[in-house]
Parts: sequence; C-alpha cells; structure tokens
Amino acid sequence: MMKNSLFILCAAALLTSCAALGKYEPVGQVPDALYGDAVLSDTSANLANLDWKGIFTDPHLQNLIDTALTRNTDLLVAHEHIRQAEAMVMGAKLAYIPNLGIGTYTNPASIGASFSEGNTSYNYNLNVTASWQLSFFRLTNNLKSAKATKEQTEDYYRAVRSSLIAGVANTYFTLLMLDSELNTALEMEQTWKKSVITVTAMKEAGMTDQVAVSQYEANYNNVMSQIAEIRNQITQTENALSLMLCSTPNPKIPRGKLIEQQVPETIAVGIPVQMLTRRPDVMAAERNLELAHYATRGALLNFFPVLSITGAFSLVNPVTGEFSPMSALTGIGAGLVAPILNGGQNRANLKVAESRQREARLNFDRIILNAGNEVNNALSDYNASERKAVFYTAQVLHLDRARIDTEYLMKNSLDKTYLDVLIAYNSFFDAKLNLIANQAKKMQAIVSLYSALGGGAE
Repeated sequence: MMKNSLFILCAAALLTSCAALGKYEPVGQVPDALYGDAVLSDTSANLANLDWKGIFTDPHLQNLIDTALTRNTDLLVAHEHIRQAEAMVMGAKLAYIPNLGIGTYTNPASIGASFSEGNTSYNYNLNVTASWQLSFFRLTNNLKSAKATKEQTEDYYRAVRSSLIAGVANTYFTLLMLDSELNTALEMEQTWKKSVITVTAMKEAGMTDQVAVSQYEANYNNVMSQIAEIRNQITQTENALSLMLCSTPNPKIPRGKLIEQQVPETIAVGIPVQMLTRRPDVMAAERNLELAHYATRGALLNFFPVLSITGAFSLVNPVTGEFSPMSALTGIGAGLVAPILNGGQNRANLKVAESRQREARLNFDRIILNAGNEVNNALSDYNASERKAVFYTAQVLHLDRARIDTEYLMKNSLDKTYLDVLIAYNSFFDAKLNLIANQAKKMQAIVSLYSALGGGAE
C-alpha cells in the first residue's frame, strides 16, 4: 500500500511539472546582410577561422602576447570565475541526492529499566534521517541554469582573453608608430640643424637677413620639442604595455619596425552566423537568453506541487533496545506540497521573468547588430588604409623632390626665399608622418577586425 501511494505521488509530481519544462533552443540564425556589402568567405583562410598567431606574425609581438596570457591578472581572475561556476554546477548535481543526517542519543531504558544502588541502565541509539524533495524538473531546471552560468563565465574568459590580445597588439603597433615618428623627427632635427648652419652662413655673406636665421632656429627648436614629446609618449606606451604583462616598467621592450609588419594575404571575414560561436559578447548574450528561459520555467514551476519524502532509520529498536537495523524503520512519510497562499506572488514573479526574457532577446538582437557594425567599420578602415597608402607614398616622394629643388633654388637664385623652403620642408615631413600614421591605422584595423570577429579560433 505504501509503495502504491508513493508511486501515485511521484507520478503526480512528474506530470504536473512536465508541461512547465521546455528545452532551450539556441539561436541558429543572424541577418544575412550583417556585414553590409562585405565579401563573405567560409574558408579556413578567413580571419574568423585563424588563431591570433596566424594574424599577428611578428615574433616579438607573439612573445609579448604569450607573456600576457600567462601573467595578466584580469585573465587569471576570469579563470577563477570559471572554477566558481564549476562548483555551482557540482552543487546543482548534488541536489538530486537526498539529504542525510546522522545523530546519536542516550536515554534511560524505557522498558526493563532497573534502579539498583542509584544506578540506571541506558539504551544507546544511532539514528539516520533522510529527506528528499522529489521535483526532478525543478532540479533539472536549476542544473541547466547552473551549466548556462558556467558557460557564460567561459564566454567572459574568452572575452577577456581576446581583449587582452587585442590590447597588447594595439599598444605594440602604437609603440612601433611612435618609434617611426621619433626616427622621422630625428631626421627632421638633423635637417633643420644643417639648415640653420647654412642660413647663418648666407646671412654672413649678405645673402639673407637675421629674420631668416631666427625663423630657421625657431623651427629647429619646435622639432626638438616634438622629439621630447614623442619620447615621453614612448615611455608611457612602454609602461602601459608592461602593465598588461604584469611586469615593472621596461624601457627596452623588444620590438620590430612598423614597415616590416605583415598582414594575412587574404582579408576575408567569414560568414555572419560564425558570430554565434566565435564572438564572446554574442555568446554571453545568448547565455543570458538561456538563463532567462530557465528563470521563466523556474517561476512557472513554482505553481506546481513538490513531492517531499522523509524517513528515519534506527540501528537500535527503541522498544526492545536490541540491535536490529533491518526492523528498526521508525517512520517514513511522503506528501505533495502545493502552493496556495503565495499564488499571487508566484504570478508576479512569472510576469517579471517573462519580461526579463523578452528584454534578454532585445539585448541579444542589439549586440548582434553592433557586432556586425564593428566588423563593417574595421573592414572599411582597413580598405581605406590600403588605398591611402598608395597616395601617401607618392606624396612623400613628390614632396621630397620639391623640398630638395626648393632649397637648391633658394641657394642659387632669387626665385625662392627661405619661406618657400620652410613650407617645402614642413610639407614633406607632414606627409611622412601621415604615411606612418596610416600604416599604424592599417595594423590597428586588423586588430579591430580580429576583435570584431570574436578573437579568431582557439
């Protein structure tokens, strides 16, 4: 009879919960035109399928990234979050196991107790109690929610990792740009130094006046101040890079040259649906969708009864005082506990959970669109840098020729003045700095594209 009653109660709890359990279906599609008019490619050579070493090939940069991935505290903290989430999943799994308790007590023998010369006989007992709330669907819902939370922490770890890689690469390329600017500024300094000597000699020969000399000296000092500022920026950039590596400031960070940097032969962005499995923030947004789904199911499950089973087992028969573990079942009970008084609160909680689920979907759609926009912008920056590099290179060559010719004409005729030479010099060096900045922007566009596509393959 007891077995039949338990079976009926279990079946009732399962059937009433069955309708409330719905499996989460992952998002499987994104807008086809997510990347605008970009050319799509689903080959292994597209950037979404390359790991970071396939994109950043500079050996110095690779060493720096490897060091950051080993030492960076933000990444280590994110890894600890994964461990914490794994413990929560383990706790959710253990919820399937009944709660057990063990206790001992002594009491004067209730039967056959004797009092002789003030002595009393005692029975010693060992009790084992068990309780179990039998709600498989609620426990399963909690377990799936804990697993989704763990996966979300893994997404966060990947986000921190790809952000760290991108940060090191961006800072490295900024450092290379500043190195190139410093070399150009030092070249300018030598040129203006010679020009000051030349124009001073021309003044002494009566070919020009003190105004020209003063103007040349002013430009020379302006270049010297630029050199001091660039060196300051280099120091600060080295410090920022050292901080990412969790090391003390290092003024001698090994590095290459900006002009030597290589990019992948084919710049293809893959297909938009890869966002769902590669980009950490998109994956985390979907985890939020999943968590909201299970939160709604959990709120719905609160409307259904819970089967509770309790029992106590004694290793000593409380009546006879004899050791008899097989026959000493002291009590077992089962019952369905259904919510009655808190029904209004449960309905309110369900509405809140459903609203949050809709909110999670809206956030997911927004993040998808933002991701596509970032890919399109990064690709546009890269293509623009490629096109501008051709024009900047030609501009530098032409202005260098004009600078040399203008200085020659000033020295050998009256057609050109020192002002013409100043303009020619400044135009040449400005064009050279523009070329350097464009090279750096091209490399940083690759970094942005790497991040926008989700940090590449692991």
